[in-house]
Amino acid sequence: VGVGPGNWVLHIYPYYGKYLPSVFRQWRQPHNDYLATASEKGIPGLIIYLLIFILILVRAFKVLKQSEDSKSWWTVFWMLNGLIGFLVISFFSFPAQRINQVIFVCLIVAVILSKHEKSIPDPKKINQSFVKWIFPVPLVFLIFSIWFGVISIRSEYYVSKAQMAKEQQNWREVEKNIEKGYHPLAPIEPKFSMPPIMYKGMVAFHKDKDYKKALGYFKEAYSKHPSNVPVINNIGSTYGEMGQYDSSLVWFQKSLDIFPHYEHALLNLAKVNYSTGNYEQAYKLVLSCDPESENRNVQALKGRIEDLLDPIPKD
Repeated sequence: VGVGPGNWVLHIYPYYGKYLPSVFRQWRQPHNDYLATASEKGIPGLIIYLLIFILILVRAFKVLKQSEDSKSWWTVFWMLNGLIGFLVISFFSFPAQRINQVIFVCLIVAVILSKHEKSIPDPKKINQSFVKWIFPVPLVFLIFSIWFGVISIRSEYYVSKAQMAKEQQNWREVEKNIEKGYHPLAPIEPKFSMPPIMYKGMVAFHKDKDYKKALGYFKEAYSKHPSNVPVINNIGSTYGEMGQYDSSLVWFQKSLDIFPHYEHALLNLAKVNYSTGNYEQAYKLVLSCDPESENRNVQALKGRIEDLLDPIPKD
């Protein structure tokens, strides 16, 4: 039945070469809608997902085969090309998770179904009482879809603004935008596959210094996406700030179990070992970081540890 939204684990990280943070940014979710659907909703969910497109494709080909109107034929032909393009791209990306592309696909499907109905030479007479009875059902789905679409677009817009404010360390702006962007029906944003509630935790951590509150937000983000490396790392950092070093070690190691070359976790794990007096282990972890890292904390911690360790005798 699948593992549920956001609960899949990417197993590609251990196969990376070292020092590839840009690649990590690009692979925070499966670049294949079919694999994502199967992992989250199971094989039955994947079959239902594919069945929707199969039924539309069958109707499109029927129109191309039966239509005598060249304008309708060419309209369906180009709509069919667009739909096939969407299905092909889904092997290499995740267009089904982008609300604007889903809207385009819905428009394509609407055109194909409309042309299909008009192409039927002798349609059966529809029972009007049946139509009146069944009409509220698609209407309810339509209203819900519009409502959900508005929520998704609004969430994506404000979360994006919060992410830009985060890069500038403007935590007040992050707080303002994430309050507008967070919604339970949009638990994971599409750009970086981050649970938006994680940014609430970052505000509590950096702006309010309320580590207990931050930990609560990070734990909730973890429940939304338990294989998200930054979320796991943030939990470890919060435990560290609370002085619970044993717990922080566990969470940093958990993030490294998923992505062994994750610099933030390596550095944080080194800091915990440094704080607890395990300088040799801290030094090994710092040396595992990218030697050309632009993170000034890497070289700073390395220098502090080297000052504490016994110098190596020279011949």
